[in-house]
Amino acid sequence: MSSSVAAVFVDNHDTERNGSTLNYKDGANYTLANVFMLAYPYGAPDINSGYEWSDADAGPPNNGAVTACWQDGWKCQHAWPEIKSMVAFRNATRGQSLTNWWDDGNDAIAFGRGSKGYVAINHETSSLTQTYQTSLAAGTYCNVQNNTSVTVNSGGQFTATLGSNTALAIYAGKSSC
Repeated sequence: MSSSVAAVFVDNHDTERNGSTLNYKDGANYTLANVFMLAYPYGAPDINSGYEWSDADAGPPNNGAVTACWQDGWKCQHAWPEIKSMVAFRNATRGQSLTNWWDDGNDAIAFGRGSKGYVAINHETSSLTQTYQTSLAAGTYCNVQNNTSVTVNSGGQFTATLGSNTALAIYAGKSSC
Protein backbone atom coordinates (compact mmCIF):
# COMPACT_ATOMS: atom_id res chain seq x y z
CA MET A 1 0.00 0.00 0.00
CA SER A 2 1.30 3.44 -0.83
CA SER A 3 2.59 5.41 2.14
CA SER A 4 0.36 8.32 1.17
CA VAL A 5 -2.80 6.32 1.95
CA ALA A 6 -1.57 4.14 4.84
CA ALA A 7 -2.50 4.70 8.47
CA VAL A 8 -0.06 3.12 10.92
CA PHE A 9 -0.30 2.50 14.64
CA VAL A 10 1.12 0.36 17.40
CA ASP A 11 -2.23 0.06 19.12
CA ASN A 12 -5.63 1.69 19.13
CA HIS A 13 -8.70 1.67 21.32
CA ASP A 14 -9.91 -1.55 19.71
CA THR A 15 -6.66 -3.55 19.65
CA GLU A 16 -4.99 -2.59 22.93
CA ARG A 17 -7.28 -4.86 24.96
CA ASN A 18 -7.66 -7.91 22.75
CA GLY A 19 -4.02 -9.01 22.71
CA SER A 20 -3.52 -8.45 18.98
CA THR A 21 -1.09 -5.55 19.49
CA LEU A 22 1.29 -4.21 22.06
CA ASN A 23 -0.11 -1.83 24.66
CA TYR A 24 1.14 0.37 27.49
CA LYS A 25 1.55 -2.71 29.72
CA ASP A 26 4.35 -3.95 27.43
CA GLY A 27 6.80 -1.30 28.69
CA ALA A 28 9.91 -0.82 26.56
CA ASN A 29 8.56 -3.00 23.75
CA TYR A 30 5.63 -0.60 23.39
CA THR A 31 7.75 2.53 23.68
CA LEU A 32 10.34 1.34 21.14
CA ALA A 33 7.60 0.29 18.72
CA ASN A 34 6.22 3.84 18.84
CA VAL A 35 9.72 5.29 18.39
CA PHE A 36 10.20 3.13 15.28
CA MET A 37 6.75 3.97 13.89
CA LEU A 38 7.39 7.71 14.21
CA ALA A 39 10.94 7.51 12.82
CA TYR A 40 10.24 5.28 9.83
CA PRO A 41 9.06 7.12 6.69
CA TYR A 42 5.81 5.28 6.05
CA GLY A 43 2.17 6.18 6.47
CA ALA A 44 0.33 8.58 8.72
CA PRO A 45 1.03 7.56 12.32
CA ASP A 46 -1.57 7.50 15.07
CA ILE A 47 -0.60 7.39 18.73
CA ASN A 48 -3.11 5.84 21.08
CA SER A 49 -3.50 7.70 24.35
CA GLY A 50 -5.70 6.00 26.87
CA TYR A 51 -6.09 4.83 30.41
CA GLU A 52 -5.17 1.97 32.70
CA TRP A 53 -7.35 -1.10 32.60
CA SER A 54 -7.42 -4.55 34.10
CA ASP A 55 -10.82 -5.50 32.68
CA ALA A 56 -10.97 -5.46 28.88
CA ASP A 57 -14.52 -4.08 29.08
CA ALA A 58 -13.79 -1.34 31.61
CA GLY A 59 -14.73 2.22 30.74
CA PRO A 60 -12.57 5.26 31.34
CA PRO A 61 -11.69 6.45 34.84
CA ASN A 62 -13.11 9.62 36.38
CA ASN A 63 -16.24 9.33 34.20
CA GLY A 64 -14.10 10.05 31.15
CA ALA A 65 -12.84 13.41 32.42
CA VAL A 66 -9.11 14.00 32.01
CA THR A 67 -8.00 16.55 34.56
CA ALA A 68 -4.28 15.88 34.08
CA CYS A 69 -2.03 13.34 32.46
CA TRP A 70 -0.80 10.52 34.66
CA GLN A 71 -3.61 11.06 37.18
CA ASP A 72 -6.81 9.16 37.79
CA GLY A 73 -5.53 6.27 35.66
CA TRP A 74 -4.90 8.25 32.46
CA LYS A 75 -1.74 7.00 30.72
CA CYS A 76 -1.35 9.83 28.19
CA GLN A 77 1.02 7.93 25.90
CA HIS A 78 1.09 10.92 23.52
CA ALA A 79 2.93 12.84 26.24
CA TRP A 80 5.49 10.18 27.19
CA PRO A 81 8.86 11.91 26.60
CA GLU A 82 10.18 9.15 24.30
CA ILE A 83 7.07 9.31 22.11
CA LYS A 84 6.44 13.07 22.21
CA SER A 85 10.02 13.81 21.14
CA MET A 86 9.59 11.55 18.11
CA VAL A 87 6.69 13.61 16.82
CA ALA A 88 9.13 16.52 16.51
CA PHE A 89 11.67 14.17 14.89
CA ARG A 90 9.08 13.01 12.35
CA ASN A 91 8.12 16.60 11.52
CA ALA A 92 11.77 17.65 11.15
CA THR A 93 12.56 14.73 8.81
CA ARG A 94 9.37 14.84 6.75
CA GLY A 95 10.00 14.11 3.07
CA GLN A 96 13.44 12.62 3.67
CA SER A 97 14.22 9.14 2.42
CA LEU A 98 15.54 6.22 4.41
CA THR A 99 19.36 6.25 4.42
CA ASN A 100 22.34 4.67 6.15
CA TRP A 101 20.56 1.53 7.37
CA TRP A 102 22.46 -0.48 10.00
CA ASP A 103 21.48 -3.54 11.98
CA ASP A 104 23.29 -6.11 14.08
CA GLY A 105 21.38 -9.05 12.62
CA ASN A 106 19.39 -9.36 15.79
CA ASP A 107 17.44 -6.72 17.74
CA ALA A 108 19.31 -3.47 17.14
CA ILE A 109 18.74 -1.19 14.16
CA ALA A 110 19.60 2.32 13.07
CA PHE A 111 18.78 4.46 10.07
CA GLY A 112 18.91 7.97 8.76
CA ARG A 113 16.25 10.19 7.34
CA GLY A 114 18.24 11.82 4.58
CA SER A 115 20.40 14.68 5.81
CA LYS A 116 17.84 15.65 8.45
CA GLY A 117 17.91 12.96 11.14
CA TYR A 118 19.13 9.67 12.50
CA VAL A 119 17.63 7.12 14.90
CA ALA A 120 19.10 4.05 16.61
CA ILE A 121 17.06 1.49 18.55
CA ASN A 122 18.60 -1.10 20.86
CA HIS A 123 16.12 -3.84 21.72
CA GLU A 124 18.89 -6.14 22.91
CA THR A 125 19.22 -7.42 26.47
CA SER A 126 22.50 -5.57 27.00
CA SER A 127 24.09 -2.24 26.14
CA LEU A 128 25.40 -1.65 22.65
CA THR A 129 28.29 0.60 21.58
CA GLN A 130 28.41 1.34 17.88
CA THR A 131 29.82 3.88 15.44
CA TYR A 132 27.00 5.00 13.15
CA GLN A 133 27.31 6.47 9.66
CA THR A 134 24.86 9.30 8.97
CA SER A 135 24.19 11.86 6.27
CA LEU A 136 24.04 14.63 8.88
CA ALA A 137 26.30 17.66 8.79
CA ALA A 138 29.11 17.78 11.33
CA GLY A 139 28.05 19.29 14.62
CA THR A 140 26.46 18.73 17.99
CA TYR A 141 22.91 17.40 18.18
CA CYS A 142 20.52 16.73 21.03
CA ASN A 143 19.51 13.10 21.51
CA VAL A 144 15.83 13.81 22.12
CA GLN A 145 15.34 10.40 23.73
CA ASN A 146 17.33 11.34 26.83
CA ASN A 147 18.51 14.95 26.35
CA THR A 148 22.21 14.19 25.97
CA SER A 149 24.54 15.63 23.35
CA VAL A 150 25.77 13.67 20.34
CA THR A 151 28.67 14.94 18.22
CA VAL A 152 28.72 14.02 14.53
CA ASN A 153 32.19 14.30 12.99
CA SER A 154 33.13 15.71 9.58
CA GLY A 155 32.65 12.26 8.02
CA GLY A 156 29.06 12.07 9.29
CA GLN A 157 29.85 9.54 12.01
CA PHE A 158 29.22 9.36 15.73
CA THR A 159 29.78 6.72 18.35
CA ALA A 160 27.20 6.07 21.03
CA THR A 161 26.36 3.55 23.71
CA LEU A 162 22.69 2.68 23.96
CA GLY A 163 21.43 0.88 27.02
CA SER A 164 19.23 -2.17 26.70
CA ASN A 165 15.76 -1.26 25.39
CA THR A 166 16.59 2.36 24.65
CA ALA A 167 16.77 4.55 21.57
CA LEU A 168 18.67 7.55 20.27
CA ALA A 169 17.21 10.16 17.93
CA ILE A 170 18.93 13.26 16.58
CA TYR A 171 17.84 15.71 13.93
CA ALA A 172 18.91 18.90 12.21
CA GLY A 173 17.70 22.01 13.96
CA LYS A 174 17.89 20.47 17.44
CA SER A 175 21.42 21.11 18.60
CA SER A 176 20.88 21.93 22.24
CA CYS A 177 19.04 19.96 24.87
